[in-house]
Amino acid sequence: MNFNSSQVMGRLADDPILTKGENPDGSDNKCWGRLLVNRRYKNKEGKNIVDSIPIRAKGRKADVLATYGRKGKVILVEGQIQTNSKLRPDGSYNNYFEIFVRDIVLGADSKKGLQKLTVEAARKVEPVRQETQKQEEAIPNLSDLYDVIQAQVNEAIKERLQTKPAKETDNPFSS
Repeated sequence: MNFNSSQVMGRLADDPILTKGENPDGSDNKCWGRLLVNRRYKNKEGKNIVDSIPIRAKGRKADVLATYGRKGKVILVEGQIQTNSKLRPDGSYNNYFEIFVRDIVLGADSKKGLQKLTVEAARKVEPVRQETQKQEEAIPNLSDLYDVIQAQVNEAIKERLQTKPAKETDNPFSS
């Protein structure tokens, strides 16, 4: 089984470059860019090591990336790693990899903006969480619910038996 999936989050190194295709609906538009991603560790001097990862989008995702993506903007891309090669003027090949974008999540333009988005999202989620908690508290636990249903069934059987003389062939649940 083969599985090629990659998720990378970083800041755009430059404004993405859009190339329009021949189709007027934009289905063959292409967009290229580079993500700057910090590694998890630092070098001997204590500075962050940054990787520049090329990304490529096609179609509607290319339009979104070109329209909303700007240098320094935080984005998360999900896609697959592809290797390609280009012929150099000297006749040799330049092999490279890129992430072919399947999905894009646009973040904030700055760290402060990202924190603001997180706080706003938490404010929107909190009332929903509180309402869910109230609903869960209003629902009795399963054993209590079973006891209530069993009591109602027993009461229905007693009423049925009192309204009709019991015979050996009578079924209390039949009409």
